[in-house]
Amino acid sequence: MSGSPETDPREPSVVDVPGGGRDLVLVVAPAGPRRAMLCALVERLGWEPRPAGSAQEAVWELSPAPPHLVLIDVVDPASAGWVLDLVEVIRARGEMIPITVLLARRSRSFTVAAFGRRVDDVVVGPLHDEELAARLEVRMERLPILRGDVLEDPTTGALTPEALGDQIEHELSRVRRGGRPGTLAFLTFDELPEIEARLGSRARQDVITQVVQLIKDDGREVDYVGYRRGVLVLLMPATSAKGAEVRLNRLIRLLAGRTLLAGGQASRLTPIVGYAASEGGVGAEALEEHAWTAMMHQAEQLDLHPTRWRPELSGEQPRGSFLLRWLGRARTPVQVVAQQLACLVLPFVIYLGLMHVGIDVTGVVYLFVVCALAATAATIWAEGLAALRVAAPPEPSGAFPKATAIIAAYLPNEAPTIVETVEAMLRQDYPDLQVILAYNTPRELPIEDDLREIARRDPRFEPLRVEGSASKAQNVNAALSRVAGEIVGLFDADHHPEPGAFRRAWQWLSNGYDVVQGHCVVRNGDETRITRLVAAEFETIYAVSHPGRARLHGFGIFGGSNGYWHTEVLRQMRMRGFMLTEDIDSSMRVIESGGKIRSDPGLVSTELAPDTYKALWNQRMRWAQGWSQVSLRHVRPMWRRPGAGPRGRFGAVQLLAWRELYPWLSLQMLPVLAVWLFRGEPAIDWFVPVFVVTTLFTISAGPVQVLIAWHLAHPSVGRHARWFLFFLVVSALVYTEWKNVIVRTAHLKELMGERTWKVTPRSTRSLLEGLPHGVERRSPNSVGVPLRGEHPVGLLDVAIAEAGAEDRAA
Repeated sequence: MSGSPETDPREPSVVDVPGGGRDLVLVVAPAGPRRAMLCALVERLGWEPRPAGSAQEAVWELSPAPPHLVLIDVVDPASAGWVLDLVEVIRARGEMIPITVLLARRSRSFTVAAFGRRVDDVVVGPLHDEELAARLEVRMERLPILRGDVLEDPTTGALTPEALGDQIEHELSRVRRGGRPGTLAFLTFDELPEIEARLGSRARQDVITQVVQLIKDDGREVDYVGYRRGVLVLLMPATSAKGAEVRLNRLIRLLAGRTLLAGGQASRLTPIVGYAASEGGVGAEALEEHAWTAMMHQAEQLDLHPTRWRPELSGEQPRGSFLLRWLGRARTPVQVVAQQLACLVLPFVIYLGLMHVGIDVTGVVYLFVVCALAATAATIWAEGLAALRVAAPPEPSGAFPKATAIIAAYLPNEAPTIVETVEAMLRQDYPDLQVILAYNTPRELPIEDDLREIARRDPRFEPLRVEGSASKAQNVNAALSRVAGEIVGLFDADHHPEPGAFRRAWQWLSNGYDVVQGHCVVRNGDETRITRLVAAEFETIYAVSHPGRARLHGFGIFGGSNGYWHTEVLRQMRMRGFMLTEDIDSSMRVIESGGKIRSDPGLVSTELAPDTYKALWNQRMRWAQGWSQVSLRHVRPMWRRPGAGPRGRFGAVQLLAWRELYPWLSLQMLPVLAVWLFRGEPAIDWFVPVFVVTTLFTISAGPVQVLIAWHLAHPSVGRHARWFLFFLVVSALVYTEWKNVIVRTAHLKELMGERTWKVTPRSTRSLLEGLPHGVERRSPNSVGVPLRGEHPVGLLDVAIAEAGAEDRAA
């Protein structure tokens, strides 16, 4: 080490380990007044000075009793390379001793080089005793530690990757010895990369530090929170997957509702959580990979619900998939036959078997079915009468706030309608409206150029392509990060709200309601028998059932589109992509949390009905299976929610449990009658007056509901009285039972794990009418003919081809 103030080495000092607990300070400086002054200062601070006149002497003094602090005095920074060499020797030995360097004069190059060698502090002269003493005391109290020896990051408070890895191994070892499995969860935030890019890495550190503290305050002492793979990790020993879901749901609600400081700016962030259980002999690497895969899946959903790892997330075949593949395209017909056998033949066999051993239950079953059908008819009557009491919205409370419309679209299936819908939305009469089109597409489409052109022309419009999306829920959740409005309207790609819709919605939302469900009206009812049927049916749903049930039960529901939310409520609830009817699921969660949903038949939006039997089947199958999922998940929480009361509990049972049981119960009269016919005599007198009256009352429910629907229908549909008569006749003959078949089949699909989201194809004629201006209207059979304009491929051709491909794939 050349250039040192003294180069003659000497034997190491005979040093005793300091007594009385005094800390050692190695003072490296040439002999003279400065070193004497520094040693005196160290003495006054209660420490023991150890002088060294050269780098070699300093190295000798590092043992046998290493100092607690090193103080190096540099007179000439230009010739002080020996200082850097000395620091490197100390650090190479792994002695993380605090090192403070005193500079007689400022030298930027030396200062940078010193900090590059991990010097802790550089003090530029002239020396002031009080300042130097304060700096030395801080360094002595806050001893540095080797990174590998740190258990927690000193800034964030999270376990280091190494320490967390040790804890994971320890947890898995405990499980292998027979302990209860635990859970590993990965946590990050959707907005964090953007915040870091905008505000720097310090902003990320700020967020992580606050979140670690929130997790520690919310959790148990046995839980561990660490940092690994650039995200937070929560290790919950001896915690089942079910318990972890409860814990993580609570944590997500806490984080989503908290404002965090990032780089000095207040931010609301979207937590993303995936977790996996340490069961089945899984190793540490596989466990982390499972939790990471679940988190990445949740990053596509953004539904504020923790995603648990399951084999299909990693490309493995899910349970039951072999049977579904074996059945192939025949699975739905097989399921239809199976549910009919279970609904009709199985009860018949059971009744005969019981009669064979001397037990006849057919009379009791008959009475129960009659009473059940009569009770169902009574609720239909009550809904209809309650719906006749139409209430006008109250006066708005406060000025109209900024509003946002979110249109969820699936391209290319809905490409021909989307421009027309966007233009209709931008024509809304509202003072400050933002329109977001959240869509997914497998590839670039010509229609996207048209959308970008609209955005350039009208700054209120923002097209948002959601990569990797496979559901409406994902599109809506992704759009929430762009929402600027205080209220949000949710619409499908074919919905056109009537003028003044947002103003009317605000009248309800400003008076204590969290969500308002509007009236969806079919605008293509004159196309086919199917569309006429659906047009009349929608009036029984949106003009009668929804408002009538809301009045009877004390709560309404959100039916997927033409619904208006307080933005904060929607951000808290989100849409869950694993639910086939994510709208109904969100409704239940709003109500369970104490929120209020209003049904307003005067809040109108028009839409397109499916125009083929296959499209209608697929739509109703998804609805039926989605309702089954909601019923299984929410009937108990809805019953037990605070403040429900008898009316609310009855509504929960009727809306969720009874709707699942009724399709099975509705045909139970047939096996009873078949048994009586087989036996040759009934167990009761069919013509008892009470049974006759009950039967007539039950039959009357359908006509009364249709009559009220016609009376309350939107004028565009209500003027077609024949549509309602057609609906009444078809429903009585086949349509009602056809829908019951769908519900029962949906139960089997859910039981077999067959959950497929199928986008409802739009009417061909309506697609033609919805093509953008300047696109030639052509027959669906014509292919290869260029369109007018810049696009060589017809939008309609693309839509029809893709819809056909999707149907074939499904």
